[in-house]
Amino acid sequence: MDLVFYRLPYDLVQDIDISKLKIFFYNVAEKKREIVLDMQTVKPESGYLQILKTESEELPAEYLAKILEFNHSFIDYVDFYNRRVKTYAPFMKNNWVPLIEIRQALNENDFNILMGIIQAELACDPQDISNYASTISESIERLLRRDSKISRTICFSFCCYKMLQYDDRELLYEFLGALIFKDLGLSQNNPKDIWEKTDVYFKHPYYTLFLLKKMPIEISKRTYFFILDHHENQDGSGFSRQKVGAHYHQLCDVLKVSEQLFSGKKSTEEYKQILRGVIQADKLTLTQATIDCLSSIASAL
Repeated sequence: MDLVFYRLPYDLVQDIDISKLKIFFYNVAEKKREIVLDMQTVKPESGYLQILKTESEELPAEYLAKILEFNHSFIDYVDFYNRRVKTYAPFMKNNWVPLIEIRQALNENDFNILMGIIQAELACDPQDISNYASTISESIERLLRRDSKISRTICFSFCCYKMLQYDDRELLYEFLGALIFKDLGLSQNNPKDIWEKTDVYFKHPYYTLFLLKKMPIEISKRTYFFILDHHENQDGSGFSRQKVGAHYHQLCDVLKVSEQLFSGKKSTEEYKQILRGVIQADKLTLTQATIDCLSSIASAL
């Protein structure tokens, strides 16, 4: 069973004999938790104090009441998290192989099994990664409830992420957030701009970022650059800033390819042809690792 930590108000600690309890300090930047031996060493600006739920229950009633009040929203969220994990537990598949699952989804033209696997994996992620990660995780959960263009794009991109051997969970949510938001700026284009690829169309990543800044969500710096660079090419022929491959993230290639692959629902043979076409036509615009990943998927179909 996972340990549950409550946040601890600093002013409350002044009245508690910490020598009789295990008080922890969680460093937000380093994502590291350590036992506090001396309050003089604690730097409030870099994190916050925590106490184990089981330890807090040993405190006098008036202290426990203050801790529970301070953690009210967190306790509600833990309950929500536990219900969510229970909901998706039947779909949980440990050590699943992305290539096998994406091959099956494309071959059978049915993404429902893969959607369930991904929902379960995200639902069981630790919820203290970041507020942004939690927001994206909940958004992805809802998008994967129905087989659609966006749900297939998410499944394909998620599998590519794992096949490229990334294991940074914060990066995963930044990547998935970019996938969800990257084309918001197209709403500022009229159909002619999109179909004829006018100058306005080539500015849509900037429009996306402009719109996101007006939304009640704080996007991370890497998500910002994923969105800005998801049409860039290795040889500098992309847009919106004509950056070369060494100066933008490799996962931008996955965003670009998934956009081409899932312009709509297609047959397995159509997906295979598109993948092969991308590999042949875009050898100079994709990283070798991306080409190898796409080749593995195409060969499996």
